[in-house]
Amino acid sequence: MQSLGGGFGRWQNLSISSQPGYSNLIKIIAVSAIFLAIGLVFRAYRSKPADPKNTQLLAATCRTLNKSPTTTSTVNVENLHFYNDWVSLKKHLTVHDLHRQIFKNYEYKGDKTIKVAFSRDTEFFHANCDESNSQGIEDLGWGCAWRCIQTCLAAFTRYYSIKSLMHSMNKTGNHWAEPGYAAQIFTSLGISNKLYLYNKKEGTDKTPTAFCTHLASFSNLCETLFEHFEKFHTPVMADDVTFACSILGIKSTEKGNIILWIADPHKTSREAGLYYLVLDGKTGDKLHCTGVDDGSNGLSTAQKIFPNKGWMLFFPQSQIIPLPENKATF
Repeated sequence: MQSLGGGFGRWQNLSISSQPGYSNLIKIIAVSAIFLAIGLVFRAYRSKPADPKNTQLLAATCRTLNKSPTTTSTVNVENLHFYNDWVSLKKHLTVHDLHRQIFKNYEYKGDKTIKVAFSRDTEFFHANCDESNSQGIEDLGWGCAWRCIQTCLAAFTRYYSIKSLMHSMNKTGNHWAEPGYAAQIFTSLGISNKLYLYNKKEGTDKTPTAFCTHLASFSNLCETLFEHFEKFHTPVMADDVTFACSILGIKSTEKGNIILWIADPHKTSREAGLYYLVLDGKTGDKLHCTGVDDGSNGLSTAQKIFPNKGWMLFFPQSQIIPLPENKATF
C-alpha cells in the first residue's frame, strides 16, 4: 500500500522551463490539469475524506489484513489496566449458565436444531453494568460498541473498563466506538482479527471500507459465522452504525431457519440482554425475537437489531482452543 505522500512526491520534482511566452503558460496549465485529475480520481476512490485522527486505525486494520500500513498503530497499551474491580464483582452466572436457564431446549414453532456453533464462555458487559464501582460509567445510549469490545475481550480473559479502553485511544466524553476501534485494540494486543461488511456497500471513517471483506449474501454470512465459532469460539461484534451487539452463537434448523444468540448491550440487565433472533435462512428476514422491549430494561432495541439492516462485523480470532465438554450445551 503506497502512502499518499509517496504517490504525489514524484510531481514535486517537475520543473517548468524559464522560456518566455506561452510555452510556460501551457506547461503550467498542463501540470495543473494533471493535479486536478489525480485529485478527482482519488476523491472518487474514497467514500469519505480522510480523518487525520484515524491514521492509527488505518494502520491497525492494514496489519489485520496483512497489508502494509502507512504508519504504525499508536494505541497506548500501557493505559489498558486490568479491570480488578470487575473481577471482584463476578458474583453472577456466566453467559453459558444463563443460557441454560433462559433458553433450555428452545425451538421456534417446533423447528428442531440440526447444526450448532457458539462462543466459549465469556462475560456479558451491558449498559451501566458497572456504574456502582470505581471504574463504572453510565453509558446507556452511547456505549454499546465499547461494551461489545469488552465482551469480546473477556473471552480472552482480558477485562478492561470502558474508561481504560477509551483512555488507551485518547477518547473522552460520550465517544462512540465501532468495529474498526475493536480491530485496532485487538491488533495492538497481539490478537488477530478480521473486519467484514454484510448488506452494506461502505464502511465508515472509523471502520474503513478498504479494510473490510464484503459478504455477498446472507448464506455467506452464516457460513462465515459457523466457521468462526467452530474454529475460534469467540464472540462476534455486529454494528449497523446505530446499534451494536455481540453474537454468541448460531443454529440452523430442519426448516432452514437460522437462529442467532444475541448479547444486546443496550439492556440494563444480563437476563434482558441475552435473546434469540430467528431469521429466514434464505433471505435473512427476521421471523421472531425472544427479546422483550417493555421500557423497563434499557433501550427498546430487541426489535431493531437484525442483519439485513446492514452490518459491520468484527471477528476476533485466536489459536484453536477446544470447548470444554461440559459447556457444549448451546
